[in-house]
Amino acid sequence: MVKNNNHNKNNRIILNPFSPQYPADPKYFADRREQLSYFTKTILNSAKIRPPAPTNFMVLGDWGMGKTSMLYKMREVVLTELASKINTFCFHFSLDPVCCKSWDNFCLTFLTQLKRNYEFSVGIKEKLLTELSKWKITFSIPPVSVAREKERERPSLVDSLEELWKRHLVPSGVDICFLFLDDVHYFLQADQSDAYFAIRNTFQELARRECNFSLIMTGPRMLFKEIVDLAEPFTRFFYQFYLDSFTLEGTKEAINKRILVNKLELQFSEEVISAIHEKSKGHPYFIMFIAYELVNLLGSKKRITQKEFDGCWPRVVSILEKNVFVNRLGEVSEKEREVLIRVSLIEEPLVSPSMIKGIKGVTEFFSRLERKGLLQKKGRGLYELFHPLFKEYLQKLAHTK
Repeated sequence: MVKNNNHNKNNRIILNPFSPQYPADPKYFADRREQLSYFTKTILNSAKIRPPAPTNFMVLGDWGMGKTSMLYKMREVVLTELASKINTFCFHFSLDPVCCKSWDNFCLTFLTQLKRNYEFSVGIKEKLLTELSKWKITFSIPPVSVAREKERERPSLVDSLEELWKRHLVPSGVDICFLFLDDVHYFLQADQSDAYFAIRNTFQELARRECNFSLIMTGPRMLFKEIVDLAEPFTRFFYQFYLDSFTLEGTKEAINKRILVNKLELQFSEEVISAIHEKSKGHPYFIMFIAYELVNLLGSKKRITQKEFDGCWPRVVSILEKNVFVNRLGEVSEKEREVLIRVSLIEEPLVSPSMIKGIKGVTEFFSRLERKGLLQKKGRGLYELFHPLFKEYLQKLAHTK
């Protein structure tokens, strides 16, 4: 039987390096040069100054802006790029609603995971491994209450970390310990706003005890606004990085870096990259989603042109609506959905609650939708939908009723 070479050639599938569902691996990291430069300079000082006065960082941004990707890159900087200058001990911890149900639950989960999943500079490996095997979590027993509640041991975060630093990390030659905490907004969702006071007090006390721990945390852009009245000292404890959309150059770098790293025979024309940037408005998640679907649809092509992009776009946006916008709308109530659709139908670029007639309590609905990341506040009493593609989707829903 003779093979159909033309058929095989036309159906050749190229590897797809774009992954919208996952944070960017550090080797794919793009843009954010200003933030990384500041971080690098600052932590070198934090690692060496004594007594310790480490700088803490909070990475804030809307959904899909690459907060976790930024965290991964910062971790690579301290472990790899600065390995010849400082000895570091690192721990990455992703918070979730379960571990944030109480401060004690968080401390125990955090410390237990820390004993298992740490990373460190290569030069201190042998000694550190020996030392870490000796480290024990410190527990305390609180006084019995008037109600005669059953006594139980509570993990002490500050005492446990002090012991880790003084008895194990310092003897191993560690200059600084970086703790990367992802998604700290779950404390708010669990109605545990006091946890923010506890974090600030814990690490302020650790610095007073001459323990060099630097916190790097992530949360939604709204986080500090939500907690400023509840835990204002917490917000002052961090240097803040706000992540915005990529520039055109950032979009180009994000696309081409993945192609170059994987050594693929694939090229997006300059016009296509500009079109992706325009459609996505530089939103990192949407850049990856669009590029991923283009490669899926045009996998046999080595070069993707504007004509091919235009031909694929209706299919790409349809997949985006079904996989992203349907789920985002699933986060809201029927009334909130109605408010969003009404907002999408207003021609002005910015919308105020007063423009939405006939819905009682519309100002509160705007606030809720802002907290959910579907509306963005652009000025006093002025809002816009979080992305133009989402606005187009809502307009389609309005017209299909």
